[in-house]
Amino acid sequence: MADETPPPPPARTAFLLGLGGALVPCVAAVGEWLAFGVQPRGPEVSPAQRVWTRRLLALCVVDTLLALLVAGVLAKSGVEGLSAPGAQAPLRAAPTGRAVVGIQVESVPEGGGARVASVSAGSPAERAGLAEGDVVVRCDGEPMPTREALMACITARTPGATVSLGVRRAGAESALTLETQGAPALPAGTLAEPRWEPLAGAALLVLLAAAGWARARARETVGAVAVLGLAFLAVPPLQLVLSERLPRPWHLLPLALTGLSLLVGAWLVRRVTGSTAPSPWSAAPGWERFLPLALWVHFTGLVRVGVLLSMTLLLLGRTDALVPTPIEGVVASEVRGAVATALFLLVAVVLAPLAEEAFFRGVVLEGLLRWMRPWLAVASTAVVFALMHGGYGLRGLLIFFIGCVLGWARLHSGGLRVPVLVHGAQNLFAAVLMLLMARG
Repeated sequence: MADETPPPPPARTAFLLGLGGALVPCVAAVGEWLAFGVQPRGPEVSPAQRVWTRRLLALCVVDTLLALLVAGVLAKSGVEGLSAPGAQAPLRAAPTGRAVVGIQVESVPEGGGARVASVSAGSPAERAGLAEGDVVVRCDGEPMPTREALMACITARTPGATVSLGVRRAGAESALTLETQGAPALPAGTLAEPRWEPLAGAALLVLLAAAGWARARARETVGAVAVLGLAFLAVPPLQLVLSERLPRPWHLLPLALTGLSLLVGAWLVRRVTGSTAPSPWSAAPGWERFLPLALWVHFTGLVRVGVLLSMTLLLLGRTDALVPTPIEGVVASEVRGAVATALFLLVAVVLAPLAEEAFFRGVVLEGLLRWMRPWLAVASTAVVFALMHGGYGLRGLLIFFIGCVLGWARLHSGGLRVPVLVHGAQNLFAAVLMLLMARG
């Protein structure tokens, strides 16, 4: 007779149902404590039941803490008043030292000049009266034969300086004076504008690689250091040059270079070192049954971490700490039109999950598992993963949590297919949210 699969422990069912109370922690905490109180106990209880009972207890404590934070915020709002979430400023990227006026242009083969393809809302160009279809023929009195000449003329100035543009509209030429502003930062993950987080992440990975080589000759982590150096130090300057030379909206294509370098680098590490690290689409039998659980744990847990972070900052009166991320500013100012949106989604939802999982949960985690306990290897990989997403500030705690869930999914699904799909679902949700906020 074939062995029958034992039914799941009651505590497991209670835990998974309790995860669904992420948006109502006050109510969820009461129900979770009641469920914890009725769980069977005693020497006859199975080991699995004991494990899930402990997990249910941890969930009760977390949601109780969230409920207390929410109560504290509500009490504070009744005494002092809190600004409404909808009163936040529009998304804008942190400015860089490169001057812009808020236009996207393309060269005009006939007659020369640079035709305005789009004007960013609230930009110096919009305030000065520039409109889509205008042709810029002069910059500070100098003829502008191409788009590249106009961009060079504008970016040569410092943010805040004025520039005079000769504009041809409906056959007539007029002069407009604009005050430049700082350009939005490039997306997180590049070092065109240096940040301490990626440098700290690279330094941590170097230390882990040295320790791994000394203890277990873990070649994967050593190879990961070389790949990281290429992806986050050598690629960004090339991205910047290409993005300035390519016409809109194709200037977004260089964003794919970091992901491609991680993907190719992970493949090279596996080939050169003979590593058993999984490929980006590998999976063990039964992965499709584990995927819904991974998605459920990921999104319900992410809501809890987000509520915990935001409620703590509200209680401390530090909502200014949650500044817009670089990628939000790029979406708000650069991703316009169907082609640009499709390119952005292709990079964010398809390429980034494949590349980052192949590198972080494939190569890096595989090397750490050779000499670390699994939970410590997952957490260490998540720290590096969060640090390499520079510019997220306190939101890096969310990235760390995501990295932990993806590492857990990698270990329990037997491959990278589940982490890639969970990562893709997360990026799709975030990308759509950013696009809606940028348009709204």
